[in-house]
Amino acid sequence: MFRRARLFSLMFLVCLLTIQSQARSGEDLATMLKLLDQDKLSALTEAKQLRETNATNAQQAALFDFGYGLMLVKFGRWQDAADVLKPFVEQRPQVYRARLLLVRAYVELDKFDDAINEFEKLLDKLPTETEVAEDVARTTGIFVAYLEQARSDDCPEELQKRIAQAAEAKLPEALKLKYKEGMSYVETQVAKLNNEIARITEKAEEEAESKIASELESSERLKSEADAKAEELKSREKDRVEKLEKLKSDLQKLELATASNIASLNAIDRQVNLMNQMQQNLVVDVVREDSNGNRVRTQEISNQAQYNRLGRDIANGLLDRRTLEVQSRTLMANYRQLQSQASGLMSQKELDEMFTKSKMSDLNKAAESKQKKAERDAERKSKKTSAAARGLQNKIKSYSTYDSLDIAGNKEYLAGISKRYLTQN
Repeated sequence: MFRRARLFSLMFLVCLLTIQSQARSGEDLATMLKLLDQDKLSALTEAKQLRETNATNAQQAALFDFGYGLMLVKFGRWQDAADVLKPFVEQRPQVYRARLLLVRAYVELDKFDDAINEFEKLLDKLPTETEVAEDVARTTGIFVAYLEQARSDDCPEELQKRIAQAAEAKLPEALKLKYKEGMSYVETQVAKLNNEIARITEKAEEEAESKIASELESSERLKSEADAKAEELKSREKDRVEKLEKLKSDLQKLELATASNIASLNAIDRQVNLMNQMQQNLVVDVVREDSNGNRVRTQEISNQAQYNRLGRDIANGLLDRRTLEVQSRTLMANYRQLQSQASGLMSQKELDEMFTKSKMSDLNKAAESKQKKAERDAERKSKKTSAAARGLQNKIKSYSTYDSLDIAGNKEYLAGISKRYLTQN
């Protein structure tokens, strides 16, 4: 009785551990599938750890071997991928996707004979289930079509022909439709990429042309601004010349008026001096005897009326002289003011010329720079397409598009067989 209870407890414990192990494996498989969507190198390390953790159970280990091999392909670790996938496909030849991954790794490692051998083994041992066989044929068509798109240094043309011939020769007629469907799918994807390239290139050209047009427009605007500055300088110079000419005429008039005033002053001075002399001539010495009989010398005016008239004329002449002196001072003040204005105009002319020449020089330099930039942009546009378009062109000629499809397909495949494994166990 005791032995039975012990045996029952042991069986229960084994079942419990098995359930726990299955639950943990399910979580690990879900994690492995999530890692396939990541591009960080740490995802590869984590996938390796999951593989090592689940290496004890042969069935679940196979799932993690396939997942890890797929991760190695995703990260381009071709030798490691071959080392993991080769023993895997030898033990599980029915996992045709793993063998196709191995073919891919051999192509990358330049082991072209090994690639052909593995590809022929895949075709020689096609699954019997119709749905699976059709999936093999379609996936093979995708693979062959992308090999034909690959650069010659990645996959020699001879190898492409041998793989294509092997597929055509070994695939049953019933599967040829699916095979061609896979190739057509690639053609559709490539056509989409080519359309995208054309769209990107056209957009890049439009942007370049718009940029060139903008630079040219900006250049023309700067040139127009420089021309406007030149016209403004010309107009201001014309106005300045007219003002200077008028100032010159006014100065000449002032000089003449001043000279006339000076002549008038000199004439008045001469006339006043003459009248003073004439007035003095009217004063004569007279000798008389006083009451004591003494002789007394006195001065008398010989012609009082004439003397008085000369006095009035002298006073009027002096008054006129003072008036002329005031006029002369006013004329001199105006003369200095006009000279100051003329000097100001000349100084402003020099400043305007310096500023305008500097401004025009800057505008012309900027216009020339934009013109040259537009020419460089035009030259670059004529020689190159955009970086995005070149990237897509390289994508068509490489395996990158195939890899993205292949990873997605294999992830779905791994998810399917993982689900079946967990359901069965």
